[in-house]
Amino acid sequence: MESAKQRALEAQKYADEARRRVLALEVRNEDNERSLSDAKRACERQEQRAELAERAVRGLELQVVDADRRAKQAELLCCNAEQRVRETESRSGEAGRLAKGEALRAADAEARMKAAEVGSVRR
Repeated sequence: MESAKQRALEAQKYADEARRRVLALEVRNEDNERSLSDAKRACERQEQRAELAERAVRGLELQVVDADRRAKQAELLCCNAEQRVRETESRSGEAGRLAKGEALRAADAEARMKAAEVGSVRR
C-alpha cells in the first residue's frame, strides 16, 4: 500500500511539474505572440514610411522634370530674345546707313541748288 501511495505522490509530483512547465510554456507562448504582434505593427509602420518616402521621391522627381522643362523654356526664350536683339541691331545699322545715305543725298542736292543759284547769279 505504501508503495502505491508513494507512486501516487510521485505521479502527483510529476503531474504538478508538468502543469508548471505547461503554464511556463503558455506564458512564453503569449510573450512570443505579443512580440510577433509588435513586430508586425512595426513592419506595417515601416512599410507606411517607405510608401511615404517613395511618394516624396516621386514628387521630387516630378519637380525636377518640371524644373528642367522650365529651364529649357527659359533657354529658348533667351535664344529668341538674343535673335531679336541681333535682328534689331541689324535693322538699326541698316536704318542708320540709309539715313546717312539720305542725308548725304540731301546735302548733295542742297549743294547743287546753291551752286545753281550761284551760277545763275553770275550770269
